[in-house]
Amino acid sequence: MRLPDILVYADIHHLSRIAQEYDLQVNLHSKNDLLQSLLQQIFNPHEMKERLERLTPAERSFLLLLLAEERKGYTLEELTHRAKLVVQSDSEGRKVLMKGGIGEESIVEKILRYGWVYNRKERNVSIYRIPEDLKEMLVASIIPRFQETSGQMGFSVKKVRTERFEVPNGQQIPMSIHDLFRFLRFVKEEWVQLTLDGVIHKRLQGILFRQLSTGESPLTERGWRFGYGRRFRDYPDLFSLLYDYAFARGWIEEKPGVLLLSESGNRLLAGEEQVTPKDLFAFWVSLYRRPIPNLPSLLSLIKLLTKEGFWEEELYRQLEPFISPFYYDNKEKIFQKRVLAPLLWMEGLEVIRREGIQMLRLSSLWGRWYG
Repeated sequence: MRLPDILVYADIHHLSRIAQEYDLQVNLHSKNDLLQSLLQQIFNPHEMKERLERLTPAERSFLLLLLAEERKGYTLEELTHRAKLVVQSDSEGRKVLMKGGIGEESIVEKILRYGWVYNRKERNVSIYRIPEDLKEMLVASIIPRFQETSGQMGFSVKKVRTERFEVPNGQQIPMSIHDLFRFLRFVKEEWVQLTLDGVIHKRLQGILFRQLSTGESPLTERGWRFGYGRRFRDYPDLFSLLYDYAFARGWIEEKPGVLLLSESGNRLLAGEEQVTPKDLFAFWVSLYRRPIPNLPSLLSLIKLLTKEGFWEEELYRQLEPFISPFYYDNKEKIFQKRVLAPLLWMEGLEVIRREGIQMLRLSSLWGRWYG
């Protein structure tokens, strides 16, 4: 719904609080006068810019998440939960401090007072939402603020190889799916020996990995590796995701001492079965959501922020409040290795350079395959 429609049904006490926040000199007993005054004030670009500048980092992160998520509405509990995430976020070892106090309730209350979120009873439950037209205006106002910051954190995003492998039907698909077909073809054509633990021998791993776009090498140290899939402890990050996906879909079979292509895998190579990048993407989100519970929210933020290109440093800064460490994976490592690397491999994001600065941009494949 648009703001004029929502204001008609909005609670008069809420509208009065908004009027007081904007210091409107209006007859509060005349709802029509009140609505007209609120519309003019809330849609005033100068006023919106000033209020965005007053937001603390925590409040801005909260608003940004609401703008990014493609939801019809929230319960009060859902709003409070999102505000709690930014309140609890740790930045350089310190709690995020807000002027005027700290607490998720104060964040939600400020956004309500600004007239950016409204609630309406639906089946006896209060549902909070940002009006569609107001959401568009807020996005157009807030995104350029982040782009004023340049520079990098020293992130090193490894670019994948770009050779395409012939796949059935000649579809335009990302490198991750090309790698899937390379892997399945390798299993079909080679005698892929397994160790007693069911792991591909290192020598064969080296031969296989040189055919893939990931640029990975066999693991040299076991260390701690768990939480990101069935074979994450045995293979490097992206290949373990690819292997687990192929195994889960039944295209490969682990037999004593050897890895074989299944009947379903043979049909896939022959073009008798289909695979879509969207299915691999969904598998990744499902698998990594266990150690990264807010992964869907992170993806919503990435989609919103990188449409025209976004500084890597600033992207991390905006996502950081919604990332929690996972054992020995700190926030930065999760951002780089568990979120960015798979997205680049699946070509949902692409690396560009603008004015000598490396940036990330949403690719055309995102809209086609990842929605």
